[in-house]
Amino acid sequence: MHERSLALALIRQIEEELRRRHLRRLVEVRLSMGEFAGVEPRLLASAFEELAAAHWTPPPRLRCDIIPLRARCRACAVEFEVNRFRFACPACDSRQVDLTAGEELQLVSLQAESDPQFMDGAL
Repeated sequence: MHERSLALALIRQIEEELRRRHLRRLVEVRLSMGEFAGVEPRLLASAFEELAAAHWTPPPRLRCDIIPLRARCRACAVEFEVNRFRFACPACDSRQVDLTAGEELQLVSLQAESDPQFMDGAL
């Protein structure tokens, strides 16, 4: 299950970001996940929930924004949403298309509290 290794990599990335920004209590993690990213959202959420509970008390909420699969036609430059894996331009029916969205998996934002020790110019 590669979702577990993705969750672990995500936690490592979050921990580094928390250290870098001097943040402490993590409240929420927001991801952007393309529908064609090869990740099952429920499995990733389950793995993240389990692993996050071992790192933070209470564990943060995980929000996943699903990004639809989108493409751009090389023939006529129309951008469109790919439906039912039909990779053909709806305007000119060309199959020469480039994917523009829907394959990503990205950490978008963290909601956390600042560490008071680093406030008021104490850096």
